[in-house]
Amino acid sequence: MSKELESREKLDKLFKTRVEDAPITRLEVIDEQGRAYANYNISSIEFSLQDGSRTLKIFINNGYD
Repeated sequence: MSKELESREKLDKLFKTRVEDAPITRLEVIDEQGRAYANYNISSIEFSLQDGSRTLKIFINNGYD
């Protein structure tokens, strides 16, 4: 197994353990000008690392049933 793949797998495991299992209900994206995106009504959230771990996609569901 390459070191890059091993590092990605470790990062993925850590990320899933710390973030995906957390009861997240709010998401903020901050850039150099401040808050670029905010959502305070999230019922579920999923993350996907793509493009060789260069792209983080965040999939959210708004509101609660």
